[in-house]
Amino acid sequence: MGGYDYNSASNIKNSSGKTTTGSGDGFATAVGYRQGAVRQPDLEVGAYTAQAPDSSTLAEMVKLQTNGKDANSIFYSGLSYLPLGIGQKFTIENKTVEHNLVVIEVTHNSEVHGNYSCNFKAIPSDVGAPHYTDVHAYAKAESQPAKVIDNNDPEGMGRVKVEFYWAGGNMKSDWMRLIQPHAGGGKGFYFVPEVGEEVLVGFEGGSAERPYVKGSHYNGSQSSGYGSSGNDQKVIHTRSGTKMIFNDAEGSVYIEDPSGNTWKMDGKGNISVNAPKNFTVNAGENVNITAGKNVTVSAGENMESSANKDITQTAGHDINQRAAGDIIENANNKTEIIEEKYIRGSMESTQHADKVTIFSAKENMLLESSKKTVEVNSAEKSNMF
Repeated sequence: MGGYDYNSASNIKNSSGKTTTGSGDGFATAVGYRQGAVRQPDLEVGAYTAQAPDSSTLAEMVKLQTNGKDANSIFYSGLSYLPLGIGQKFTIENKTVEHNLVVIEVTHNSEVHGNYSCNFKAIPSDVGAPHYTDVHAYAKAESQPAKVIDNNDPEGMGRVKVEFYWAGGNMKSDWMRLIQPHAGGGKGFYFVPEVGEEVLVGFEGGSAERPYVKGSHYNGSQSSGYGSSGNDQKVIHTRSGTKMIFNDAEGSVYIEDPSGNTWKMDGKGNISVNAPKNFTVNAGENVNITAGKNVTVSAGENMESSANKDITQTAGHDINQRAAGDIIENANNKTEIIEEKYIRGSMESTQHADKVTIFSAKENMLLESSKKTVEVNSAEKSNMF
């Protein structure tokens, strides 16, 4: 026989060519001795059974099935003038040999009052299992709805316990596995139903002892709230309110968490991102932002930019800087290169330097005051030539 143990994720197999501990009956012993000689291992096929969850159970099934076949290897039949009943043990003496038997079939005959006989069929009474043993016979069950009562799987396999509706709240199932679209070590699709939600339970091989959860159900008291006539929305919505909505009518994708963070791709080429508090972008190397037209950055209070090395600003046309208050520039050196005109206007202009040089390379230099005097003061001598 063969099976599968999901706890160890391994195939399990077991077989036996003959009964290991068969009947002590003389005829049965002779038959059992010949079993090993007539068996053909090359024709043996390990039939899968859903009844064996582990290797120890499979070994016990093989033992029972082998003993059951052993019980079918020798049958005794005869006529008795003493009453015998099904399951009754009795002894037949054949000269010096005793055969201890148990009745498995009996036909009672009574033609005339006081003239009784019975025909019986019997097997050795010390066989390891009844002759009708069939380990492939099991209680069958069909798919049915149930309610989740526990989803805290101690083994972390995403299993659940359920309560069947026919049980009236008096029975808990064992842990049962859940079908997922994808599952694997350290990866997969991990969605486990919440406690109180309805699921559909199936049974492997139809066996009542091997249940598993096929999926979840909506019902009259638990609906999604996302239904539409065109079946336009595909949604993932968790218990906390985190949700992802795919809208086929719009071609849009919308993501939201309970704090109000949202991300929307509207299906028309636009993306909108909103954070009620902070928005942080971290990159191990480069951040590149490219806009086909305009880039607008606005801050309700302060704006700060910094670089450990250089900052470069380039404009294909104009650069405008305005401040309602002060503009402060601080640097080791400052160089301004103006290819054409340099115009500065202010109500008052003051320049301080340890040394000041003003040089006109081609034309005259003009210092002019439209209304007042131009004064040149020096702590030492002034040289105007």
